[in-house]
Amino acid sequence: SNQKRFLSFLKTIQDKYRKAVRDAIEGQINYYIATNSLDLPKRELTKVLLGLHFDCAYPMAVQTRANIKRAINRKAEEPFNRLEWMVNEYFRRELLTNAVAPITNTTRKQIELVMIQAAKEGWGVDETVRALRNSDITKNRAELIVRTESTKAANAGKMLGAADMGVAVEKQWISATDNRTRRIPRDQYDHLHMNGKRVPYDSGFVVPSTKSIDLMMYPGDSQGSAGNVCNCRCTVVFVPIRDAVGQVVPLRSTLQGGGVGNVFVQIANAAMSFV
Repeated sequence: SNQKRFLSFLKTIQDKYRKAVRDAIEGQINYYIATNSLDLPKRELTKVLLGLHFDCAYPMAVQTRANIKRAINRKAEEPFNRLEWMVNEYFRRELLTNAVAPITNTTRKQIELVMIQAAKEGWGVDETVRALRNSDITKNRAELIVRTESTKAANAGKMLGAADMGVAVEKQWISATDNRTRRIPRDQYDHLHMNGKRVPYDSGFVVPSTKSIDLMMYPGDSQGSAGNVCNCRCTVVFVPIRDAVGQVVPLRSTLQGGGVGNVFVQIANAAMSFV
């Protein structure tokens, strides 16, 4: 199925980047050990996450554009390849704020927790260093990061591919439907019952939990709470909208405010200058 292929694709990316993410986080910890400064470096983490996001997003953008073209029987012409520029532009705008900075802040907070424990228990330098290097800060977090960021990037790529086509679509949430899928009442969050839900391209999915409701543009969207985003395996697909005589509808005609507030539409419009 498409969902199984999507999960297999994500696993390939995760296997490729898991060690690099772990090494980048360990580099931040080693920097703290060497300098005693919590102004942690972001360069290596940014480099790794840029690679991970591009390797996820670009193939999904290309695939989504091809899928929509097939659905509307449009020739698969390939002008100047805007998608590569669009993917890079999206992550230039979004990556530092929505990935690198939050991950680094979490590392900083976890270092602080270890140091508080060290002070309370009177650890020496060697014991404190061992605790920093052997704590949950590295291996387990690296696994969480590659899983979460690969889903986020792949689905952002799909949103870019759909925007590039310029035709009105509905987007559909596709869940990984197995026993791991989060669901209410067993869990606080529910992706199992999101499976198959459709909304317009420019609208958010209303994703329920026992505590609140998140409005998410796609599975893995950083605007969602951690319980909806972390380790998510869901994806999004797109269904073209047709008018009463079966013709495809322009995307712009269905966007709220002409899509001014939609970063994917903004980037697609900017990329049109390359045609």
